[in-house]
Amino acid sequence: MRFSELTDDVNQEIFRVGFEKSKPILGGKVVLMATPGMIPYHPTKKITSSDQFRITAKDKDGTQIGWVNFEMIGNELEAIDVVVDPSYRRQGIASEMYRFAKELSGSSLPPSGKLTKHGRAFRGGLDLTEGLAHPIICVDVQPEYAYYGNNEPVCRDIVRFVNKQTGPVLMFVNAEDQGMSGDTVTDIQMFWEDTIRGEDFNYEADEVPEDDVNWNRFTIVDKGFGYFRAWMDLEANESLIIRVIRAMYQAKINDSREFEDVGIELPELVGEEWQEWMKDDPLIINWTSVAQLRKFSGAYIVGGGKNECLREVELLMNAFNIKYKRIESLVY
Repeated sequence: MRFSELTDDVNQEIFRVGFEKSKPILGGKVVLMATPGMIPYHPTKKITSSDQFRITAKDKDGTQIGWVNFEMIGNELEAIDVVVDPSYRRQGIASEMYRFAKELSGSSLPPSGKLTKHGRAFRGGLDLTEGLAHPIICVDVQPEYAYYGNNEPVCRDIVRFVNKQTGPVLMFVNAEDQGMSGDTVTDIQMFWEDTIRGEDFNYEADEVPEDDVNWNRFTIVDKGFGYFRAWMDLEANESLIIRVIRAMYQAKINDSREFEDVGIELPELVGEEWQEWMKDDPLIINWTSVAQLRKFSGAYIVGGGKNECLREVELLMNAFNIKYKRIESLVY
């Protein structure tokens, strides 16, 4: 379920005058402090609560190095802004502030539409990460698709989300090596690096580019595309596609047209769902390694297209019961 669909009740104590909770993080090097936000003034009435909630982060000398402000929108607590001093970034401080807010408020903290571009990109993953080292599968986040239609904002959010993690990344692309797009692997890497450095990106005044991409974390696979697409586009049932994929692996063939070569009649395998086009429009399964996918069991999956290339990866993982979690906000 997407976090934006959750409507948990919020602990109202966090807004009341006098509320104060602290939490040391990073081995005590930083302390988080939760308080109500600014208390509004009224000339005749005593105000006992705020309409905002705030978490600040201070270093061991008491210097404020970051904060997150929240307010109530309907019956949900939403983030208005998030700021971390540049010299303290990439230590998980913002993540810890959000987690502390969730502990105290009982809220699922859906992303706020008021966040800056930087905040939205970062915030898109905070609720979904159990740790920065979580494995990620990324599909087709590259110039040819990023600059098509309305994909650009999502692709940029994906790049920034992935770059904030520290775990392994299995990156599927359609590159020139397979003749499937005009992008080369080098083009794709440059697009990622330009996005991270802030080139061709409208940063807010308080934003700075992040660290360069650590390509040592990435396994890049030029997969091409369309290996399940004929059956998908002609609306074959996904359960049927999975059944045929499993049969192909068991028969040790890579192309569904090869069933005859191993003494299997595809019409009999398919049964009542058989269509004549299935004879000539194949399923092909040798575009990636199942063993490699198994290493990414439980990974977050991001990218696109959600009913095309990304869905092909998901179907292959489904065929072998390899778990994954699609982050809907980071899918185009």
